Amino acid sequence: MIISNAKMLLGDRFVTGMEVRINGDRIAELGVALGGSDERLDAGGRVLAPGYCDIHIHGYGGHDTMDGAEAVLEMSRGLATRGCTTFLATTCSAPVEPSAFAVRGVKRAMQVQRAQGCQGAQIAGCHMEGPFINDAKRGAQDPNGILRPSAETYEQIVGEAGDIVRLMTIAPEIEGARELCLYVRPNVRLAVGHSIATAEQVEQAASWGCSQITHMFNGMNALHHREPGVPGQALADDNYSVQLIADLVHLHRSTLRLCYNAKGYERCILITDSMSATSMGDGRYMLGALDVIVKNGEARLPEGNLAGSTLTIDRAVRNMIETVKVPAEQALQMASRIPAHSIGLDDRGIIAAGRRADLVLLDADWSVARTIVEGKTVYTK
Repeated sequence: MIISNAKMLLGDRFVTGMEVRINGDRIAELGVALGGSDERLDAGGRVLAPGYCDIHIHGYGGHDTMDGAEAVLEMSRGLATRGCTTFLATTCSAPVEPSAFAVRGVKRAMQVQRAQGCQGAQIAGCHMEGPFINDAKRGAQDPNGILRPSAETYEQIVGEAGDIVRLMTIAPEIEGARELCLYVRPNVRLAVGHSIATAEQVEQAASWGCSQITHMFNGMNALHHREPGVPGQALADDNYSVQLIADLVHLHRSTLRLCYNAKGYERCILITDSMSATSMGDGRYMLGALDVIVKNGEARLPEGNLAGSTLTIDRAVRNMIETVKVPAEQALQMASRIPAHSIGLDDRGIIAAGRRADLVLLDADWSVARTIVEGKTVYTK
């Protein structure tokens, strides 16, 4: 297939007049007036960007990672409608048995995708957001599911599915955290989150392999000028990228701008942290073992704490462009190349020869017109 008449994001700039040829699941070449008898797709002047990569997402469309393989596959199909071409199915804190069921369910879903081909966003692995977190900043995590970090407990959870865990959130200040971080590295990327760590503890955790901050400013102490803690060290330390929930609820537009100004777009990762209620409307839902009430699109526990989000990744991009005033060329990369790179997926996120043909066509309002995964259209508006 050849895609023409697109405003194509190439690196840090938009280019017109170029065409892209897709051969199988890869981008074969870029050029002007490409020849050949390939099927042609006229983009109609739309933006052609790398497909989005969401590395922190619990659920979508009534389905949750904790519910097992079929739920994760349904999430995949729904996420494609939002331009998402890659995601990490994200677990929440739970006792060993339900945690193991979820992680192994993600692996089974990945096996189904490999056997049958992607019918939606590719499941690239699992993000374990817990159970190795600090109860003092558990947020919307089940207190009964918070466990002490140890290699033994980790292995009880992942079993033969350890090869699909790509990212793990951990509180570095709790006993056993250092040993577990060193145990899972280098195969698992590590994020600091749900933590009351001091700035010094966060700085030290970078030497254990921690390289990003889970949902920046949420699930951590507030920044204080005498004890900057997790958020202060995250802003000051170039070893860390920051995950941003750009729904304008978890983070004010000025807070998002602060993170962008302090870290630069190369260290800002757009995530949704979305739960099963996403795209479903207001009502009562479950997040793991916890009851959640969604009202006016905000997901909260009965006592009022935020409980994930109902954000979609395309809306996160639009919010960064239209409200936070980040250049579109950068906001698009904050939802594609940068998160993919953060978990070691450097075969995607860039429109270039040899890369995976995971692409999204966007209308002028940044809504998704078409999603392409591994060279095949999986969604059209």
